[in-house]
Amino acid sequence: MNHPLVSVITVCRNAKDDLLRTQASVMAQNCHAMEWIVVDGDSSDGTKRHLESLKQPWIRWKSEPDESIYEAMNKGIQMAKGRWLWFLNAGDVFNEETTVSQLTQVPEDTEICFGETLVEEADFKVLGTRSEVTPHNLPQDLKKHQFRKGMVVSHQGFVVRRAIAPLYNSSKYQFSSDLDWMLNILSEPRNCLRLGVLARLPRRGATMDNWRRSQWERFRILCHHFGKLQTLMIHLLITLRRLAFVFKTGHLR
Repeated sequence: MNHPLVSVITVCRNAKDDLLRTQASVMAQNCHAMEWIVVDGDSSDGTKRHLESLKQPWIRWKSEPDESIYEAMNKGIQMAKGRWLWFLNAGDVFNEETTVSQLTQVPEDTEICFGETLVEEADFKVLGTRSEVTPHNLPQDLKKHQFRKGMVVSHQGFVVRRAIAPLYNSSKYQFSSDLDWMLNILSEPRNCLRLGVLARLPRRGATMDNWRRSQWERFRILCHHFGKLQTLMIHLLITLRRLAFVFKTGHLR
């Protein structure tokens, strides 16, 4: 396939079972104008042997060490040939078998498609949409200023034209580079189209150390894009809101 419509990119490391779940969802899609790119971080759990067994020409992969998840995502971008880029982590699945085919119907001038994601418990029970179970509410349209209080859309629900997608700043941000990436894309006015529910993702916990480092990175990113004074005031509100959410639910998200 020389020019697929969609490049679905999955990065993983030692997550073979999760990868198999994502693979089943990708293969169940009724859109045939797609490619699946898997970037494995030199796993030791048999992931590479499994990838070697996949002979479909529309599945491409590499397995080698990388410094961070965002470096792996950059490898996926560089490998991609599709008009659209869609990131789906190992363990994430599309909401329906017709999810990807929605991109065949969008207006030609659309640059970003976005939508809700469903959050699942470990037993795959759906807790609700991301807007319902996190402090973030999905807007009807995407504008840069809406991100002043954090990411209003998950990267699994953010599908972007490859032509306008930069690489992630993986050397500078190791925990929140996806926020910087989206803000860079939205630094210019974009034609965005809201779709329905796009993906289902397991609720992943985070250590307090990683959460603090992520918060510090987000603060730096927002300062860069919106200025220090405004960001300081807003970030205090973000932190209080997140702490209230953690206290209420017991989850760092």
